[in-house]
Amino acid sequence: YRLNETSHPADWVNALLPLTPSDNLESIEDVDVKGDKRTKFSVSNWTSYTNMKATIAGERGHSVTGRWTNMTNDDVRRFLGVIILDGLNPSPEMTAKFRSQSQDLIQGNDFIHNNCGPDASRRYEMFRHYFGAQDPITSPPPRAECPNYKVHEFFNWLRYIWKKAWDLGPIVSADEQTCTMHGKSQYKTRCGKYKRIGDGIQTDAIADDGYTWDFYFRNEPVNSKWIKKGLSPMHARLLHMFENFRDSFHVVNMYNFFNSVNFTIEAANCKSKVLTQGVLQKSGRGVPRCVMQEEVTGKAVEKAGGTVKAATLLCNWSCSWNHCRLCF
Repeated sequence: YRLNETSHPADWVNALLPLTPSDNLESIEDVDVKGDKRTKFSVSNWTSYTNMKATIAGERGHSVTGRWTNMTNDDVRRFLGVIILDGLNPSPEMTAKFRSQSQDLIQGNDFIHNNCGPDASRRYEMFRHYFGAQDPITSPPPRAECPNYKVHEFFNWLRYIWKKAWDLGPIVSADEQTCTMHGKSQYKTRCGKYKRIGDGIQTDAIADDGYTWDFYFRNEPVNSKWIKKGLSPMHARLLHMFENFRDSFHVVNMYNFFNSVNFTIEAANCKSKVLTQGVLQKSGRGVPRCVMQEEVTGKAVEKAGGTVKAATLLCNWSCSWNHCRLCF
């Protein structure tokens, strides 16, 4: 793609979201998002799927009756761009973004208004109703095998192109991410009233300096080889992503929810030889009793400060409820 720090932002966008198949310079052998050995990922596919869905669904009795006109590639890309901008700077309603700032000083956006045109609000409503990221004439697989079928092609592309766009540093992080949603879904996770992110569909992810390098949604099936070894589905998802690393001996920081001794051993023995570090809960995670440091209170805390109890696998020091763990 010949991209560097001086490249125009649009060139970077076109590499990550190619407008047409000719803009996608990846080999179909490397990334076959649809599984037919011939369809390259591009925004133009979404344009075709959207127009096809509108044709199949028909317009009779709907609010867009008599007003539907086929979307163009530029239409789809513009609306996707507006959705991204709204994610960065949310408005009470998306259509407010299409107004000029003379019409709506607070929520209006002159750049969007000038580029999307005066009829953008109506066109966006039709786009939102019929937009498709998956071929509507294909038969969906069983939900247990592919629960995210409607965006499966897109996820396959992101998992491939995001890895090509970033070289992982020696130390990365594993954590959970939430795609917020307001609708109903059996996969929706309640994140609790104390998390500002809100409820949504959760994924485990590998991140480096704020960049999401890989992700694995929690509603997706996991590789049975890790389950047969007695690991949890959460650890199976992480180990699957570890084996996608292009280099060995990365250090992955994690917090106590992800950690266990058995997981540490499997990570060190997997294909990419991953070293994990982070806090570890002292119960139910395989911590040997020989390395457990007794909790102390009162004046004994000062006496215990700075002392370390070590073992071959674990190092830990006094903490109110967790043990800090380093893998060697």
